[in-house]
Amino acid sequence: MERGHVRAVLGRHALPGPGHAWSDADPTRLLDAWVLDDPLQELQRASGESRLRELGHDYAVLWARTFRTLVRHLRGRPERALSLFVAEVYPFLRGDRLAARLEEARPGAARVSLAGGLPPAYLAGLVEGFVNLSGAEAQATALPAPLDAPATLVQVAWRLRPAERLSRFVQQAALLRLPLLSCALLGALLGVALAFHLAGPLEPWRVAAVLAGAVAVQVGSNAWHDLHARHPAGILGAPRLGRPALWRLVWAGYLPAAILGVALAWNNVVVLLFAFAGVAVSVLFARFRGAGWGPVLAGLTYGPLLAEGALHAVLPGALDHVGHLAAVLWTLPVGALAAAILYLDDLADRPLDQAGGHRTLLVRLPQAGHWLGLASLLLPATGLLAALVALAAPGPLALLVASLVLVLAAVAILLRVRGHLDDPHALSPDRVAAVALHLAASAVTILALVHP
Repeated sequence: MERGHVRAVLGRHALPGPGHAWSDADPTRLLDAWVLDDPLQELQRASGESRLRELGHDYAVLWARTFRTLVRHLRGRPERALSLFVAEVYPFLRGDRLAARLEEARPGAARVSLAGGLPPAYLAGLVEGFVNLSGAEAQATALPAPLDAPATLVQVAWRLRPAERLSRFVQQAALLRLPLLSCALLGALLGVALAFHLAGPLEPWRVAAVLAGAVAVQVGSNAWHDLHARHPAGILGAPRLGRPALWRLVWAGYLPAAILGVALAWNNVVVLLFAFAGVAVSVLFARFRGAGWGPVLAGLTYGPLLAEGALHAVLPGALDHVGHLAAVLWTLPVGALAAAILYLDDLADRPLDQAGGHRTLLVRLPQAGHWLGLASLLLPATGLLAALVALAAPGPLALLVASLVLVLAAVAILLRVRGHLDDPHALSPDRVAAVALHLAASAVTILALVHP
């Protein structure tokens, strides 16, 4: 039976030393698989299957030393680790792009088909080792097959260690765009608070319509983005809704938002301008983000655009549109902190985005500018907010103290991030902290505007 080929690097790793076909060969040279299979079979008879599994694990560790940055981005993502092994690593090791295939995948488990010609225990060890690079605890089993079968089926199951669960949670929240829903709601609330600060009590139905419309547009935007975004890891990626469900969400978001927009603009046509701008930005957001403008667009959208739109919607015809522009200053810190959330998301995904051809802002920026870019968002935002609260007269002392604490929190985030710019797993707490900082800053801003 034809057993295919293997790269010489596998032989050098598994059985180093002179006297083998791979001893003096280029590590990337393809050799007949039997050259490695026969010695591994002898080793298995002498030392048992566990020794072959260990060799598979050890090779995964050796591979990880070469691709350290990429491996950091696999932490908390066992599906991505297995997908990488099936799509890239094993086909390279066998010199055959069809050497591996995913047969079945479900949460926490998968079954893969690997080109045979090597001991099944060794192949199971390779699969386990690569999934373990994600920080998961994996168990792979080679399924029984006829001796002349051209492929080996390997069933693998995994469980995340507790230390990896925060990273997993942050990734899932980012995929579901929950932070963006929060940013949309808080941006609209900020606009309502500005209106209350300028004109006093507001019509309740208008306030409710503005808040519901902002969330509805964001729901529609999220679904639209998923419709036009490539799945990050094929079938092994995080579960996504199917296209029919996503289209229903698009309509469920944009249609109510359109109805609410018409109602709010009935005697206030300027609202339509903000509504059209908001819908256009939400539809084109994926394209802008792919071109590198994601954080900038987020800062403008969840700060001035959304807050000013809400302000005009709840106060029809009651404003001097030029005279109230100073109120825009209150929207800048919240917008900048929303941009920081997306900036950290892009920072965590930078190598994967770069490998996939996505020209996000962090891919475009030189590495030396990554930390400075985040600092240019966090420090001016919290500093401006503290200054605005201090100048608001009379302002409660508690709010001033809270705004100063936010400045210290921003500094703390920057100090943590600086030490692990290339480690997305270590960035997980900072991504959570950025969302919390945006929430706290929004609360301080709103309370400063509505206090008696």
